[in-house]
Amino acid sequence: MKIIKSLISVIVFFLLGAQLVCANTIYVDCNGGGEYITIQEGIDASSNGDTVLVADGIYTGANNKNLSWNGNDKHIIIKSENGYESCIIDCEGSGNGFFLNGTHQTHADIIEGFTIQKAKGTWGGGIKAYNASPIIQYNRITNCESGYNHIKGPGGGILLYHNCNAIVQNNVIDNNIASANDLAMGGGICCYHNDNTNAQPIIRNNIIFNNGALEDASGGGGGICVYFSSPIIENNLIFNNYTDWYGGGIHCLHGGNPIIRNNIVSNNSTTHPSPSGGGISIVGAHPLLLNNIVTNNDDYGICYLYGSVSIQYCNVWGNLDGNYYSCSSGIGCINEDPLFVDLSGYDFHFQENSLCIDAGVVDTTGMNLPLYDLDGNPRVVDGNGDGIAIIDMGCYEYYNYQQHIYLEIPTEYALPGDTVLIPINVLFPQDLTFTSAEIIIGGYLGSLEFLELIADSSLVGDAGWMYEYNEADSLNTIWMAGSEPISGEDVLIWMKFSVPNTATDFIPITLEDALFDTGLVPVELTSGGIDIVALIYGDVDFNGLVQAYDASMILQYLVGYINLDDLQLFVADVSLDSTVSALDATLILQYGVGIIDTLPYQPGSSYIASGDITMEDQVYTGDPIDVPIIITNAENIFSFEGMFNFDSGCLTLADVYWSDYLDGFFIWTDVEGGEFKLVGSGTLPYEEDGLMATIRFYPKDGFNNYDSTTVCFENLRWNENDTMHNIAASIIT
Repeated sequence: MKIIKSLISVIVFFLLGAQLVCANTIYVDCNGGGEYITIQEGIDASSNGDTVLVADGIYTGANNKNLSWNGNDKHIIIKSENGYESCIIDCEGSGNGFFLNGTHQTHADIIEGFTIQKAKGTWGGGIKAYNASPIIQYNRITNCESGYNHIKGPGGGILLYHNCNAIVQNNVIDNNIASANDLAMGGGICCYHNDNTNAQPIIRNNIIFNNGALEDASGGGGGICVYFSSPIIENNLIFNNYTDWYGGGIHCLHGGNPIIRNNIVSNNSTTHPSPSGGGISIVGAHPLLLNNIVTNNDDYGICYLYGSVSIQYCNVWGNLDGNYYSCSSGIGCINEDPLFVDLSGYDFHFQENSLCIDAGVVDTTGMNLPLYDLDGNPRVVDGNGDGIAIIDMGCYEYYNYQQHIYLEIPTEYALPGDTVLIPINVLFPQDLTFTSAEIIIGGYLGSLEFLELIADSSLVGDAGWMYEYNEADSLNTIWMAGSEPISGEDVLIWMKFSVPNTATDFIPITLEDALFDTGLVPVELTSGGIDIVALIYGDVDFNGLVQAYDASMILQYLVGYINLDDLQLFVADVSLDSTVSALDATLILQYGVGIIDTLPYQPGSSYIASGDITMEDQVYTGDPIDVPIIITNAENIFSFEGMFNFDSGCLTLADVYWSDYLDGFFIWTDVEGGEFKLVGSGTLPYEEDGLMATIRFYPKDGFNNYDSTTVCFENLRWNENDTMHNIAASIIT
């Protein structure tokens, strides 16, 4: 394990090179606990590759707004320490939160984990990115405004302007306003004039609500406005936005080829005279609308005035003035209630019977559709249970909550002082894959010593996952994760324990809790442990007694009905010949009825058996075909193990009729294909010459007088004699 981790560290070092060595973390804390007290000071002090880490607090004043740096000089990460709920940039009614005005950021520049509030800018409110392309993620942009004291004002929350390839993902964008006399576009987000530079910003996995675009002349797009731009807009929840112009949810105008897919656009509104598109409006643009749900909006769901539009695999339903204006549904579109869980409570997940489940585009080849939904759960799954996994419409993938993951720790037997491997077994639902797991184990601390996790011959090991554990108090917390998804049924990982020399009875190992990925699929937990056994020869089931059932378990094992573990095989070998045989079952039976008085028992010469087997050829004259097994020179036969072969394409084995002299024997048989196993065990020896058994077959359809087939007695072992081969055969013609 240590060697593997060391190799990983070396690989990471060489992949990242000198940048990893030189990168620093600049700590900012407005309460004085860091290197700097304002964010801009931390930015100014940073170098290429550094992270500016911002402590919890409310950041106000001149050096905590209009934040900027030159992307030609350095690329940095600016992030909060504990997420946007704890780290607030309050612009106090003037200035932008981030003012990236021709500063040339790239995707190596990241803005993460802030609440940006009360910003008021002219072009752009919370964040302005002009000729800059950062990644903007896991933030909340709220109560910001563009167009402040200006006749033009796009982008109340975020403005992506000119040569901007920014990625805006996993943000909450709410209660922002674009307000001006002209170009009040995009209360939440505005993509403005990017097509002349071939830029393509990406807007995905955001929740965009309660934003407004208000003006006197032109503009619109309460949630998002796309002006002469071609962004990818995917996996967003866009609701309760408003405008007094076009496009309460999304407005596309004046050129551009935006791709708008897998969004929910609901409950948006416009006060402009109809038709103006409460959901989505198209005025001179050329969007592709794919896998969207456009529902419950004021005015028309989709309003097309001019340009072009392609609408595929969308559900457009329940919009106030109609679902389509001057356009129509295309391939795969439906007009049905999407059956949200709670529309009034803004829970836009699907109920079980929603027709939006598995209703998206069928052939996703080359389409680069979202790999995860807005909750972070994998797409695509078979949500409606028809055996075919198809992406759902909208931003949420439906999971059948009747499906469960089954996690089990079995009970294993061990001796005091043993070292034991205990598997954590898993069964995943069909078609679902996972890339992480969190498991809490308990019950054993104080009774067993946990040595290590072992990934050999496990799903975790085969997928190359990393894993760690920590024992604290009475629990062992295990976390595992990797890039390669796992699925199916197998050992998840192994746990290695040391059993103390003083251990007795049953020691529980309990599954206290488990979560896979985000925890959407519930996990059924079955706990087990280690049963400390005192070895009793013949006690194969470890119940503390030697019983006839123990003999039966040996016979079932020999024909392949059950498996026995190493300890069971050890106590089953009551003859001490280092094999488990039907004679061991005989000795257990003899011990039980008092013929022998101790176990283990080493049989002497009276247990050396003999017997010659013959079989006769048979002529098929009709159903059935009986093949007799003849024995001569039978002596001291307490047990037998044998195997026959026959052509299952010609014959069907119907039954075996045993000699009355074998009535005192336990006999087990098993047939698999053309292989027939039999074992027998008795307390008294079988010593009768003549007919030992008759095997009855029925011919398959098509077998006739011109065909022939052979039944072969391949292997035979009397008692614990050496196994004999090629015993006898019967040709059936």
